[in-house]
Formats: sequence, C-alpha cells, structure tokens
Amino acid sequence: MAQKEDFLVDCVIAAGESDPNRYGKWLDNDLRHHEVAKHNVPYSQFKEWMNSPERWKRVQELEQIGKDRFGKDYWMKYRVCCFCTTPHKD
Repeated sequence: MAQKEDFLVDCVIAAGESDPNRYGKWLDNDLRHHEVAKHNVPYSQFKEWMNSPERWKRVQELEQIGKDRFGKDYWMKYRVCCFCTTPHKD
C-alpha cells in the first residue's frame, strides 16, 4: 500500500492584491504573482519546503512588495500564500 508521501506535487507561491468584492480572489494587476518553486516533488519534500529558510525568504520578499505599496496595514489588502497542487506537465 502506497504512503501518502509517495504522490507528487508542485510547490507554489502566490501573492497579490486582494479583490475587495470577491473573497479569496486576487485583482489581476501588476501585484499578482504566481510561481512554481518546486516542480514534481514528493509530498514529503513539500512539507520540508514549507519550513525551509528558502521559502521564508521568498515569502518575506513578496510581503515587502505589499508593505511598500500599502504600508503597515498591507496584510488587509495584500496576501502571500504557499500551497501544493497536482503537478503540471513539463
């Protein structure tokens, strides 16, 4: 029987300005960012990546963009999230 860590995922970082009219959606503007940080890796590697300094550094870089644009209350208008998804084809 396969362990749940055996399946493959893409590690994704997304950021953007929140759309005030649509909960959970981003505005489609120059702040919208979506990157695949790791492609086609085992789920166990995704869990390691979530606590890695590499990921924290990238999240801080993206949060700085929001701070520069919106000031100290950036977290109300701009968000950064990390997640895994099924891998895209190469």
